[in-house]
Amino acid sequence: MAITIDTPQGVDAWTEFVTFHDTVYAQRAARWTSFLPLELPILTGESPFVRGRRVRPFWARENRRTVARVLAVIDERYQKHWNEKLGMANGIDVLTSTTGHRSDLPRTPNAASIQLLRPGPSCPGLPSLIVRRAPWPPSKST
Repeated sequence: MAITIDTPQGVDAWTEFVTFHDTVYAQRAARWTSFLPLELPILTGESPFVRGRRVRPFWARENRRTVARVLAVIDERYQKHWNEKLGMANGIDVLTSTTGHRSDLPRTPNAASIQLLRPGPSCPGLPSLIVRRAPWPPSKST
């Protein structure tokens, strides 16, 4: 089945987005684990980190199973100060053949990010992963 790119919505999906990092690195003896109390408020818009920034999570899914994730960040303070329209990709995690999951994906997250995050013609400076625009962060009622 085809891999789809989408934006997770709601606390349950955001929790899965954050903890996907643990799935990717589960086989490593030494690793940082995800830290939900820090990362989830960034996605809900409640963290002071998001002041002056727009963040949006994206995940690649195959058969409803996450195979990659990235957090797109637009830092408006940076853009204003440096007069540079720049989008950043943070928290890039990809299941690879080395974990026994996706033999057709590149073997390292860096190689995957090069393939997945080429600037798109409709959004210069932003990853081509960003396939649609919508208000972000969501309203508190979501």
